[in-house]
Amino acid sequence: MAIPKRGSSQIIVDSITYRWRVRNRPTYSQGNGWTNVKLAVAAEQKPSTTLIVNLERKYGANWLEIPSQPVVPSEVEQWIRNAKANGWTPLEAGKPFEMHESTRGKDETSAIGVNIRPATPADARAVAELLFSLTEYPSYRQHGLTDLEKRVATGLNVQTSHRSVLVAELEGVVMGYSVVHWFTPVITAPEGYVSDLFVHANAMGRGLGSSLLEALTTEARARGCKRLALSNWRNRTSYKRGFYTKRGWQENADSARFVLSLEGDA
Repeated sequence: MAIPKRGSSQIIVDSITYRWRVRNRPTYSQGNGWTNVKLAVAAEQKPSTTLIVNLERKYGANWLEIPSQPVVPSEVEQWIRNAKANGWTPLEAGKPFEMHESTRGKDETSAIGVNIRPATPADARAVAELLFSLTEYPSYRQHGLTDLEKRVATGLNVQTSHRSVLVAELEGVVMGYSVVHWFTPVITAPEGYVSDLFVHANAMGRGLGSSLLEALTTEARARGCKRLALSNWRNRTSYKRGFYTKRGWQENADSARFVLSLEGDA
């Protein structure tokens, strides 16, 4: 369903042009503060499927003067990215795709308030604390936080064009980070391997992981990469939740991962 130009706004996200709108005038129930605002988004290109976001806020011009906040373009952009990460296919015909801010679960993430940027050596403490919070990885806690911070600092001080390290800030605090290694095989296009993608235990379900993946994918395309790859242990929560498959990654059932341990070599 297309959204008419009149009364709507245009926004471009990842080279796709969308129209978005909320009602120009409140319905009777919205005016009385009984129901909340709905955001509608659809691609200008046809066919398309409309995204409907049920927001947890009252209509700004409600008759009871209940405090609210307007819907802004940066927020619309985040909802578009979140919806796509959760299965919305904006350029295919289909019934409206609904998301609910009030019932958003860990797989229906919101990246509002998230900032992605390159990591610096000054982030060593924050990244160490993040890794230390992950109970699924006891090896990070084995020698204490101070030792872990030193190891992280050493890694962040390595400068190379063949690796990108990103951190995800939630309201200004580093709560996620990722590492991707860039390489070029002899006869194929460049590729990337994601070795690390972690989110602090206290920030799960806030959209940091999705935002980091989106940033890595954007950089990979800019580098002309053919594909990205990663390994995800099947006993990890991220695998059980289908975190990567829900975001377009495909598990390769035909290949095997081999590891040669070099620990203890003279």
